[in-house]
Amino acid sequence: MQSDFNACDDQLKSKDAELRILQGYFKDHAADAELAGSRKTIEDVRGEYDSLKEDWKTKKNRGSKTQEELSEAESRLKDAETLCNVRRDAVAKADETIRVLENKKKAVLEGKTQDDFEAELEALKERVIAARTMDEHRKMLKDGEPCPLCGSVYHPLGEGNIPETDELEQELRSRKAKLENVKQLNQNIRDAEREKNDAEKEFIESQGLVNLKKAEAEASRREYENRKAETAKAARRLKEEETEIREILGRLGVSEEGSFDPTAVLADLQNRLEAWDAKKNEEKSLNDELGELQIRHKELETRLESAQTALTDVQTALAAAKSALETKEDERRECLGEKDPDTEESRLEQDVDCAKKGYDAAKEAHGKALATLEQAAKDKKRLTVNRGEAEKAVKDAEDLFNENLAEKGFENRE
Repeated sequence: MQSDFNACDDQLKSKDAELRILQGYFKDHAADAELAGSRKTIEDVRGEYDSLKEDWKTKKNRGSKTQEELSEAESRLKDAETLCNVRRDAVAKADETIRVLENKKKAVLEGKTQDDFEAELEALKERVIAARTMDEHRKMLKDGEPCPLCGSVYHPLGEGNIPETDELEQELRSRKAKLENVKQLNQNIRDAEREKNDAEKEFIESQGLVNLKKAEAEASRREYENRKAETAKAARRLKEEETEIREILGRLGVSEEGSFDPTAVLADLQNRLEAWDAKKNEEKSLNDELGELQIRHKELETRLESAQTALTDVQTALAAAKSALETKEDERRECLGEKDPDTEESRLEQDVDCAKKGYDAAKEAHGKALATLEQAAKDKKRLTVNRGEAEKAVKDAEDLFNENLAEKGFENRE
C-alpha cells in the first residue's frame, strides 16, 4: 500500500509538471486565444473560399473540356469541308471526262449525227454488195451503147469509172471500226454520267454534312464562350473573396503582404486553432487526471493511516501470541519431561503412519473377505437350484420305471 501511495504521489508531481508546461504554452501562444474567439469566422471564410475555389476549378475544367469539344467540332467541320471539296472535284472530273468523250465521238463521226453515220454505212454496205454482184456486167458496158440489162446508154460506172471493190470494202471496214468506237464511247459516256450522278449525290450529302458540322461547331463555340464567361465570373468572385480574407486577417492581426495563397493561410490558421484545441483538451484531461489522482491520493493516505493503526494492533496481538507460545512451549516440555520434544514428535508421527498403514491393510483384507463371501453365497444358490433339478429328474425316472413295471405285471416292487 505504501508503494501505491508513493506511485500516486509521483504521478501527481508528474501531471503537475505537465500542467505547468501547458500553462507556459498558453502564455507563449496568447495570440491563438484571439483566433479561438474568431473560430466561427475563420471556419466560415475557409468554407466559403474553398467552395468558390472548387466552383472556379469546376468551371475552368468544364471550359477546357468545352474548348476541346470545340476543337474537335472544328476538326470535324474541316474534314467535312475537305470531303465536300473532294466530291466537288469528282463531279468536275466526271464532267471533264464526259466532255472529252463527246469530243472524241464528234471527231469519229466527222461532224455527223450517229444516225446519219449509220445510214451512210448501210448505203456503203449495199454499194459493196452491188459492186461484188455487178462486177462482170460493168466490164461489158461501153460508152454510147445500151446496157443489156436496163438499156441505158449512160454508164457512169462503166469500165474505167468503176471503183475497185477492195477500196469499198476497206472503207466499209474503216467505217465499221469507227461505229464500234462510237458505241464504246457511248458506253464510256454512260458510265461517266453514272459516276457523275453518284458524285453529285455524294456532293449534295457532303454539303448537308458540312452544314450540320457548321451548326455543331457554332453550338460548341457558343458553349465555349458561355463557359469562358462563367469561368471569368468565378475567378472575379474568388478574387473578391481573397480581398475579404485579407480584411479579416487584418482584423485578426495577421498581415499578408503581396500575393498569397488564401487556402494555405487559412489552413495554417486552422492548424493553429486545432493545436490550441488539442492543448486545451490536454489541459482538461490533465486537470481531470489530477482530480482523480488527488482523490486517490487522499484515499490511499486514509487507508495508509488505517493500515498503520491496524499494524499497531497486529504487533500488540503478535506480542501476546508470542507470550502464549512461550507458555505452551513450557507446558510441552513439562509433559514430555527431559526427552527431546522434536524427537518425540517425530517418533509419534512414525507410529501414527504405521497404525494408518495397518488400518489400510485390514480394510483391504476385509474387502476381499466380503467379496469371497458374496461369491460363496452365489455358488450356494446355484448348487441349490441344481440339486432341486436333479431330485425332480430322479423322481421322474422312478415314476417312469414304475409305470414300465406295471405294464409288465409288477406292482410296488423295486
